[in-house]
Amino acid sequence: MADDPSASGLEYLVPVVFDPDQHSLTIQHPDLFIRPGDRVIWDFIGIPKGWAPWIQFKPDGGPRAFLGPFSSLSQVQNGIWALVASGVPPGSFTYRASIQKGLGLDWQTGSSLLSSSQASITVHTDPALEPARFRVSPLEGEEDKLKVEPITQSLKSGQSVIWTFEGFSDPSLWEQWRPRVDFGRYEGEGEVELWPLGPFTCLQYKAAEVTGLGNSGVVGDFHFEVSIVSIDKGEIRWVNSGDPVIDNQGPIWDPVSGGTSG
Repeated sequence: MADDPSASGLEYLVPVVFDPDQHSLTIQHPDLFIRPGDRVIWDFIGIPKGWAPWIQFKPDGGPRAFLGPFSSLSQVQNGIWALVASGVPPGSFTYRASIQKGLGLDWQTGSSLLSSSQASITVHTDPALEPARFRVSPLEGEEDKLKVEPITQSLKSGQSVIWTFEGFSDPSLWEQWRPRVDFGRYEGEGEVELWPLGPFTCLQYKAAEVTGLGNSGVVGDFHFEVSIVSIDKGEIRWVNSGDPVIDNQGPIWDPVSGGTSG
């Protein structure tokens, strides 16, 4: 994933869920908006052993029919990885996810194929929004307490959030400790499926930095706590004071998870 989430070269995660009771395959976010240079990962969840995942683009007579907007499609166990071609022009592509067992080359070969409903990929060149930022630093005069500034940030459609940990006197701190962001309280009318991720679909961790990517589409206020945790023992040493919050003004799943634009 790119060092700067606001730049091109973002990574999108699209879950594809197999339901054994309904014998169905569902693309969780069926409308994906991407830019040239981005990467898409389809994560096939719960597919039976021995079945292979694939992405099928609707034939339209063009020279890139089976690749869609991508320069390549990489098939891995329980997933597909794809890189958006750098020179692909803006446009829409229709596709579906499928899983297949066997090749079905002749009457003597057993095979099965299950496909999802159709979904769409739209390639655009609109600039990404600048990420919202929280600064996390030691709270002056308080032992093992952290200060978060500002206390509130709004999360808009297509935007990421970056927590930067700064102002620590020990230069070797990140060799023994790691940053952590925990979401605990939600104020709104939506349904939060993954509490640890808050309004995001991905939390990316680095030394002295955490980035929230992908919007769950659940609108409302997400209260969180930042801390620094021992790598060796899991001990929590530093915890923020105050009650910092992210006001999610979605819904859109961009970047990372794709999704609707309205």
